Amino acid sequence: MKKNLKKLKYTDGEFGIPGGVALRAGTVTVRDDFTRRFYAADEQSPDWTLSETVSRTKGTIRRKFRIEAQKGCAYRSVSLDILLEYPGQGGGLSGWNVFTGRLDFPETIYFAGARKVYYADVCYGTVLPLLSLYHAEKNYGLTIACDPAVFPGGRLAFDIDHYYGKGIHVCFEDLALSPEHPVEVELIFYAHSGCYRPALAKFIELFPEFFYPKIPALKEMTVFGISNPFTNEKYIRKSGMNVSELHNHFPFYGEYAPEMDSWDSVVLHDYPALAKEIPGKITRKRINDQISCLQKNGIKALLYLQISGDAFLPWAEKHFASSMARDRYGHHYPAWKECCMVNADPSTPFGQHVKKMIQRFLRQYPDIDGIFLDQLCYFFDDFAHDDGRSAVDNRPVYSFGQSYVKHASLLAKILHRAGKPILANGPFHLGIARYADGIMAEGVEGLSETLKYLCMKKPLLLHAYPTDPEKVESMFRYALLTAGAISVGGSSTLQNPPPFSKEIKILFGKYMPLIQALHGSRILLEHSPLSIEIGLKGEIFQNSTGEHFVSILCDKAGAANHEIHFTAKIPPGGNRCSVLARGTADRNWKKAAFKIQEAGRIAVTLDGSSNAYVVKITAVR
Repeated sequence: MKKNLKKLKYTDGEFGIPGGVALRAGTVTVRDDFTRRFYAADEQSPDWTLSETVSRTKGTIRRKFRIEAQKGCAYRSVSLDILLEYPGQGGGLSGWNVFTGRLDFPETIYFAGARKVYYADVCYGTVLPLLSLYHAEKNYGLTIACDPAVFPGGRLAFDIDHYYGKGIHVCFEDLALSPEHPVEVELIFYAHSGCYRPALAKFIELFPEFFYPKIPALKEMTVFGISNPFTNEKYIRKSGMNVSELHNHFPFYGEYAPEMDSWDSVVLHDYPALAKEIPGKITRKRINDQISCLQKNGIKALLYLQISGDAFLPWAEKHFASSMARDRYGHHYPAWKECCMVNADPSTPFGQHVKKMIQRFLRQYPDIDGIFLDQLCYFFDDFAHDDGRSAVDNRPVYSFGQSYVKHASLLAKILHRAGKPILANGPFHLGIARYADGIMAEGVEGLSETLKYLCMKKPLLLHAYPTDPEKVESMFRYALLTAGAISVGGSSTLQNPPPFSKEIKILFGKYMPLIQALHGSRILLEHSPLSIEIGLKGEIFQNSTGEHFVSILCDKAGAANHEIHFTAKIPPGGNRCSVLARGTADRNWKKAAFKIQEAGRIAVTLDGSSNAYVVKITAVR
């Protein structure tokens, strides 16, 4: 398809896809909140002008839009809408699919339509600044994307019309416009085959620094757990984890490197009923000793840190009142227990505090193996501050997620220079995730199915506390769909976390061999490499030696009563294969029935005795 990428044609808003149809994206509309009017591209506004330039680079077509305010134009908020028209309506859209980086995509237009997906919303939106429209049967597609390094202000959204609607609207919303600050946004278009995977592969090729880890240390992470300054060494030694987040070592949220000699753990405030678990003051020596204890037992110690503005409310009100983020009514944004959100832009007093704290933190704890960076998920409009590029209802605002990007960059630069990684919890988008060397998906609600798109080339961790068998099995099943590491839980508060129940021990025994088999593999981003039956879930991976691994899950745990069939792409290296399978009901790997098909594919049959499988496909020369 690389040859065809260069042949993507563009004339006056119309894209000609090689071997496919013409897709129009010529309708451009500006919403002016000051005049409360919508303007088509060819309409004249007395206050501003809209211009467009088109360029080609790296097999893409790039359209840059610029809105310039006239001298004397009043400050205002504007939005820009670029429409990619559907190539038909109703039944004429049969076979067309859309994709963006969230858990319920790819999807047909029929089911994906009538919804608006915002970029930088890890729970309800997408973590990737792209959307692909493609036809699987006719084997062509077009992707619209933005440069993840560029923040033009406001918010990016993909508004997908219903199947009798006009098409897909790319929306740049809530942009600040004034004579001093023009608006400038850019869209990147490229063609690909009729599958979302090559679209992703091309995007990674365009922006590799956002996907590949700077430090590969976390690739060895298989079992994670949380510890605290008072965790018993006996538990640490028997826990089975090889990476640990060392939590609750600080006095309160917002201050993670106190300058005092000793302090009370934040646990006493957050969990007063657990005071007996905190047998004394915390000191830097105690923390460094616990770091050494973890390392002595073969566990990488990642010390907990936040830079994203979650702060203890009384402390913030006393020292950083001018930095506190506020909604449109002047109220502070509540966060964790008696905490609030504080703007960490380097220009604010709190931002200066964070910058100094990062340096102090790394001096105080020089022997850490890395950092666990929490809560990179905060993203909302701060009406108490101005980022210079965002505005809502003609009022300047600060797009809060941008307030800690510079601190993440500084932290990553210092740590990576020392060869130490960052494990980040739930980044809200690709722009902030670039600084992480591995990513955690916390909980078992399917967040990993969104965050996996940030981890095409870096490790993903699924963390859940093993409080009940259903939660534990859900963690394992999501890990099988992402080749992710798993968690034994641990505790941020208890000296001796409770032991596993009998049922949970059985689940670990059944699933861990499957998890370990996938370790180090990455999702295969080739054209349509896997086809599975309805009622199953699955994914295909490739490891460093070129073997293919397929994970197969029955849609409902325990529904294992019939043969399972799937087809997959054969690994490079030959037309003969070895196929081994292991399910949750198996003690060992065993041969699976298969048949080589045309076009480099293999059909595999599993016995259906398990509710989850991993299948290893090896090319035999």
